[in-house]
Amino acid sequence: MKLRISTLLEPFQALHNRTFARLYATQTVSLLGDAFTWVGLALPAYATDPDRSPVTLAMALTLRVLACIIFTSFTGVLANRVPCKRILYLTHLTRTGIVACLPLVTAEWQIYLRVLLLNAFFTPTYRAIIPQGGLPLAQSMTPTNE
Repeated sequence: MKLRISTLLEPFQALHNRTFARLYATQTVSLLGDAFTWVGLALPAYATDPDRSPVTLAMALTLRVLACIIFTSFTGVLANRVPCKRILYLTHLTRTGIVACLPLVTAEWQIYLRVLLLNAFFTPTYRAIIPQGGLPLAQSMTPTNE
């Protein structure tokens, strides 16, 4: 039985790296906030046009993925040239401001703009700062957190 438990705990060895453990914990909290943001995004979508709100949310989710695809190469270069900590702080503060403005949405395009701004820099930058090569277990843990 000990062999099985140690095998199950093996992926969590990456959390012995203090920097990665802190990043992983804060990202987990951030993703909880993102989940609430997506629930909260349904309200302005419904308020702007109740009949089109499912389409609006589907387009917003599609735009979320497209933003990551489009901006990944740019933010990867940015993450290599600017201190990543600064980028993450700035993107979190920006995202907080964007989410705080969600109640002010009056049109469908404003929802799309906010989704684009929410996802343009943070996710690609977060992925770019995961240590390459040194922590293969860390690389395997990050997709489970998203």
